[in-house]
Amino acid sequence: MKPLFTILLLFICTGLYAQDPMYAGAESKVESKLYLQPLPINSKTGKIEFQEVIQVSGKSQAEIHTHAREWFAKAFVSANAVLQMDDKDAGILIGKGRLGDEIDILIKVESKDGRFRYTLTDVAFEIPGSGPRVAEDIITDPHLYNKRGKPIKRPKAFKEGLIASNAVLLASLTEAVNNSTSNDNW
Repeated sequence: MKPLFTILLLFICTGLYAQDPMYAGAESKVESKLYLQPLPINSKTGKIEFQEVIQVSGKSQAEIHTHAREWFAKAFVSANAVLQMDDKDAGILIGKGRLGDEIDILIKVESKDGRFRYTLTDVAFEIPGSGPRVAEDIITDPHLYNKRGKPIKRPKAFKEGLIASNAVLLASLTEAVNNSTSNDNW
């Protein structure tokens, strides 16, 4: 699990240092188009909100909850430091975490028999010298482009990092819940 986040961190950092002369030319050869994807905005809160319901056949709410809690512990080093809410009866886990050195997120996992709902929201970026800023002020369309219509490198890298991070987190959580088996024969 940790190598997966290391690779993700490298992806984000590579995008952030794309202005370095050492990388000049490489960007035009293999330019990512992730920044072109629209961000899911919650119509009630106005915040970026990735949300998906995942079917998990044959798993009870309690099993899904336990495996999701274990995933939080592995994905964010310490589940106790990350988890803000852990209600096993209601099947709700809410955690605040950090991706790399710059992206703060809130993840909510709600479990029911045979499925869980994953929500990633409350995204903020740590900008050196100016502190944390909400993602909506940095990576939504009005803030993503300069006056000539070209994407600004740092917001573009933040947006691409967020989209890629969301995909990796959801895939790793889904794998953790689906492929978890207890090993009582030790």
